[in-house]
Amino acid sequence: MKMKLLIIALLLIGLELRSQRPTSFLELKFETPNLKYTPLIDWENYQFTARDVPIDSQHFLRVVVPIERSQVVYVHYMDTTNRTYIYRFFLPKGDTLKGQEVKGKFVFEGQNKAATINRFLYQQGVFGGDSLMQRPLMQKVSTDIYTKLMQDLAEEGWERYKATQDTSDTGQNAFVRAALEAQYYERTKFFVATKNWTEAMFEEYRRGHEPSFTSSEVYHPPLRILPFEDAVLSLEYQQCLLEHIQKDITPLPDLYEVMTEFYNVLDRQLSHLPVTRETLLTSLLLWKRDYPRKYEIITRFERDFPNSKRLKELKYEFWKNQKPVSGISVPSLPLLTVDSNQVFLPTLAKTTHSLLLIWNTWEDSCELALTTWATLAQKYTSPHLSFATVGVRNHFDSWKEALKKNWATSKTGTHWYARHAETEILEAMFGAKRPLVVVMDAQANYIEHFSPFEKERLDRWLKR
Repeated sequence: MKMKLLIIALLLIGLELRSQRPTSFLELKFETPNLKYTPLIDWENYQFTARDVPIDSQHFLRVVVPIERSQVVYVHYMDTTNRTYIYRFFLPKGDTLKGQEVKGKFVFEGQNKAATINRFLYQQGVFGGDSLMQRPLMQKVSTDIYTKLMQDLAEEGWERYKATQDTSDTGQNAFVRAALEAQYYERTKFFVATKNWTEAMFEEYRRGHEPSFTSSEVYHPPLRILPFEDAVLSLEYQQCLLEHIQKDITPLPDLYEVMTEFYNVLDRQLSHLPVTRETLLTSLLLWKRDYPRKYEIITRFERDFPNSKRLKELKYEFWKNQKPVSGISVPSLPLLTVDSNQVFLPTLAKTTHSLLLIWNTWEDSCELALTTWATLAQKYTSPHLSFATVGVRNHFDSWKEALKKNWATSKTGTHWYARHAETEILEAMFGAKRPLVVVMDAQANYIEHFSPFEKERLDRWLKR
């Protein structure tokens, strides 16, 4: 019996240890930090952000980064002149990176995996600035020769990596391979763009000024599409791959047609790399520019990637940029009922017209508007008209209490609660002024919005 209990205890301890996520840690010392500025930390290529650990009085930033795989971490730092820098580090999962800033570059402490990979990336010019992106290795050679030379340098870098680094992490390997491919691509493009530059122009560029000269030659070097998904850990490779695929897309004034063609090309060329396809499509669909039928592309994306972690973000960014034009579909926002059940905004459209009151408990006239809405809902019982409310910018419990207090005289009406993210969409589309009435038709299409105290506009709907 004791032996059984011992075995069970050991199994439970083992399960607990396996469930604990290895801690990934940054310990960085800066030269001249502005101690009033708390550094911003980004990971997963800017999908996740944290800003809660300040630099201490000894100029150290010590921060845990909750990464789930080895990857690039971006640190936004401000010096005493209030100039902001973005430093990049490759942080292996479960490892600690210790570094010190010396004249704007970092030196790394120790011989652990984190230190050795970051030394390599600095030496290679992937991080910390690339000298061949300040001035090409040579100018008076053909583009083909220079392209081949840069490819050879990338291959040499890859061989050096395999000979000097721990290659047990396939994600890290993929990142390095992709970063070197992107570096070759950008170095070659820079050579072509600066073929006719003078010494003065290079000096101007070195000082941080872009010369007022652009090359008329548009050159797209050959790019290998790497056969592993973790290549997208390199943001630079992502950008090069986008450019490589876009180069053959027919330029058209209709952005929907351009995006459709691009989507089709991605499906053909990256059919074996679904994560890469999803990543590239997401970056393009998050582009702030709106265009007719954009939501059709998002709908196609949803069909192809129904479990995408970025799907909600795509939809919300699209809705935030929508102008409230009569006839557009209202966004399918998830809202809560009084019983905490989830419903979606378009399900409100059960009658010919629905009058939706957006309100909260702390802005002037909102509770008065709510009481008025309760009275109207009791008075106007036409089957072609329905009344509903959405509470915003409130705690859930205080919203329920205010609703109970101001809607006690009528059992009619539908009441929903919008959480923070959904409130932002409603405000982006219809404005932040409350109380506000939004009118929609039976197909859940937006018609107009106005103040509930605009009597003439309200009467027009009540008397239908």
